[in-house]
Amino acid sequence: MTVRHVIFTGGNAGYWRLLRGLLLSLRQNLKRTDVDVMVFDLGLTPEQRAEAEALSTAVLDAEWDLPFPCLRGAPEYYKAFTVKPNLPRYASGYDVYIWIDADAWVQSGEVIDLLIAGARTGRMAVVPELDRAYPTAVARGKVRQFSSKLPILGDRLRRVGSWLRNGLIRRYDRKIGNAVLFAPTINAGVFACRGDSPYWNAWVESYRRARIRGLRDISDQFPLNHAIYTGRIAIHPLPAWCNWICDLALPQCDDEGALVEPLLPHRRLGIVHILGRTKDRLPTVTSLAGEPVERNLEFVAEPDRKKAS
Repeated sequence: MTVRHVIFTGGNAGYWRLLRGLLLSLRQNLKRTDVDVMVFDLGLTPEQRAEAEALSTAVLDAEWDLPFPCLRGAPEYYKAFTVKPNLPRYASGYDVYIWIDADAWVQSGEVIDLLIAGARTGRMAVVPELDRAYPTAVARGKVRQFSSKLPILGDRLRRVGSWLRNGLIRRYDRKIGNAVLFAPTINAGVFACRGDSPYWNAWVESYRRARIRGLRDISDQFPLNHAIYTGRIAIHPLPAWCNWICDLALPQCDDEGALVEPLLPHRRLGIVHILGRTKDRLPTVTSLAGEPVERNLEFVAEPDRKKAS
């Protein structure tokens, strides 16, 4: 079968354990034969790079695709933020380009089918940070109030904000930030797009229009959301199980040892994305009956998973 699609990821030595888990999960769960897998070396050791080459189609060296002055002398892993809008430059000729962050792994090959199908609609296939199990409709929304010690102004609303709004205001302007106040963040850690799409240039243009004053302003996600919410990228949203944000809601573990949604019908997750606090500590995963399970959120090979369960 002709290879028509490609999955990209990347990482450095510090992310190798997670990156290796992603590559092993693709080897175990990706049943398609028309998909290549390519890895950006963002600071791997020679031994890690050799193993990545054995687990993928190719290992590539990333460039500083968007040469902001603040990136001079920056660590290699910052290239992960700038390669995403430029994937077709690194490997031309594919129909669909998929990106999966190194701190995510594929539990079901069905999610790759959906990403490809979503991109084939002509839109960018993405997963909003929105689900009935997530605590709020707006990821990391905040409300600030006046102190109740002030009798006249006590408990009156002072400011409503969100992570997306604040990030867009910092990099662009207050108008676009306010416009997305109640909009979900579109996660840039998992997406798919056609190789001939104009959306790559739209993403790059939003990056170039951003106010990048230092390394803390380098972000792939804010320029992507800017391009989407200013109408220059049309999206095909996929359900949350296609890119489950564990930091927003911990999954549960079914009787076979697979990670599933924490609410009925407990669908098996397609991609498990280990972000934030869940990356820094070992969370307590429970069974469907609510009992603690000795299983972390990282990839576990199927024979080992069944043995553990």
